[in-house]
Amino acid sequence: MVDSVARRVILIAGPFDIPAAMPGMEGMEHSMHHEHAHADLLRLSWPVDGYLTGTAMDVRDASGKPIPSALVHHTNMTNFDRRQLIYPEFEVLFAMGQGTTSIQLPRGVGVPLPMGEHLGLSIVWHNETGVLVSGAMLRLTMSYALKRDIRVAVLPFYVDVSNVAGGANSFDIPAGRSRQEYRFTLPVSGRLIAVGGHLHDHGVSLRLADVRSGKVLVKLKALHDSAGHVPATTSFVFGFHEDALKLEADRQYRMVSDYDNRTGATIVDGATAHFLGIFEPQDISRLPPLDPSDSDFQKDLARFPLEVRALAEAPRGGAPR
Repeated sequence: MVDSVARRVILIAGPFDIPAAMPGMEGMEHSMHHEHAHADLLRLSWPVDGYLTGTAMDVRDASGKPIPSALVHHTNMTNFDRRQLIYPEFEVLFAMGQGTTSIQLPRGVGVPLPMGEHLGLSIVWHNETGVLVSGAMLRLTMSYALKRDIRVAVLPFYVDVSNVAGGANSFDIPAGRSRQEYRFTLPVSGRLIAVGGHLHDHGVSLRLADVRSGKVLVKLKALHDSAGHVPATTSFVFGFHEDALKLEADRQYRMVSDYDNRTGATIVDGATAHFLGIFEPQDISRLPPLDPSDSDFQKDLARFPLEVRALAEAPRGGAPR
């Protein structure tokens, strides 16, 4: 449903029957392996010509009564017509889950989203109530703006220290201190306006550094208790224009994650580490298009249903229109 007065696109999905979590899954929220969770993919065609500016979700039962949003382990909105800034995979417009039920960009800032873009909402449920939840409905409200109201066009900024195309990005945490590193380049210059991070338990910090100069550009420290549990990772807003962090195309950057596992034993698949932010490209037309011949793209594509894979036969291009 499109509310053109309030400039909102409202998606109501369901009803869903959410089976109870299987025994032994209590720690799943700390792992990127979701093969036992109940997942659904909903496809839609974006109905307006504008810019995405925010999103919010809530979950209700069959009678319309709110139920805990914790039933949603996470949701991803994928754009099947544009690639990611750093990886040659489908763009993830936004991701929400336990602890994050809304995202709002600053006024005048938006992600270009032309009418007709092919989107897919992935919903991964995780029901720890012990009983089947029947008739659950998910309501997703996506705010948009028209071109005349946008001052700054941005793209999602995502970097994972252990990115595996089409697979799980988790990794083992050995006992004691450990470090993971990932190097990358950008296809287009621009400015990083804001960035946040995500770490699992025993995470210490995330850093972004310039490889050539060695300068640390961003450092986010995890907030954790004495047992190593990480309820949150800090975020940082640089600002706009001269306040934003300049990043150059084809210049090598390094992402570093640090963990400190004091349990005395290796935690298998216990860690993940990534940056999430908003990036203002200097020339958005220089963003490469999706490339069906790319091996990482093919791995990413393989995790989607056949009807999604058919879109790859004639990609609509990469640069926002």
